[in-house]
Amino acid sequence: MIRRHVEGLFDHGLEFTLLFPERRHLEPAQQQLVTKRVARYLVLLREAMQELSDDGKLQDLDIHIAARHILQTIAGIARWYKNEAGITKAQFVEQTVKSNLSAIL
Repeated sequence: MIRRHVEGLFDHGLEFTLLFPERRHLEPAQQQLVTKRVARYLVLLREAMQELSDDGKLQDLDIHIAARHILQTIAGIARWYKNEAGITKAQFVEQTVKSNLSAIL
């Protein structure tokens, strides 16, 4: 999930990630839409982590907190990633996935 999401950001524009933390600048109806989509995404993350937990693959952690950390990592990419930093998109995706998975598995 993390890999596909980060790859999608590069394919469709990093600006999308700014909607999550900056939604307060949107019209109320748009804010509600983004809030609902974020909530649904968190449900997906928690369900995936619950499956890992049920299989004994997840560290002893609070799934709700871990899901928020993953979401914050994804949301923060547009704020600091610069293409000219000498890191290829493939390297960035791989390191993001490894970092997040090493924190929860």
